[in-house]
Amino acid sequence: MKTVTLRQLRHRWGLYLLILPALALIGIFEYYPAISAGYHSFYRWNGDDISEYVGWKNFIDAFHDAVFGKSFYLVSILILANFVKMVPSIITAVVIHRLTSERWRYYYRVLFVIPMIIPDMVWLLIWKYFYNPRSAP
Repeated sequence: MKTVTLRQLRHRWGLYLLILPALALIGIFEYYPAISAGYHSFYRWNGDDISEYVGWKNFIDAFHDAVFGKSFYLVSILILANFVKMVPSIITAVVIHRLTSERWRYYYRVLFVIPMIIPDMVWLLIWKYFYNPRSAP
């Protein structure tokens, strides 16, 4: 493992300036909204001005709400459905990966990739014709 010395870091300080725009955007669009939501969750808030501090009352009210409980049930069903949906894809990928014959591996890849590519190509051609009717074949 190669170690980086402080002298090497000082030598390339300009490269680290390139990270600053990305860090600023992450801070503005990821961290600030999360922190603001945490702050506003402890207040009675109408979206415009903060009227009064209510503490944990908003959380207590949410956990006593019947719709909130049903939403957890619905999300658990969606997560379970996602796992069930992933199983055939993972099994197919493992089968293709473990095939010993390069010929059969190629055929399986073609069988699974072409149905994914053809609809996108059709949409591309439809939209191309939509924006430029003279480009029709």
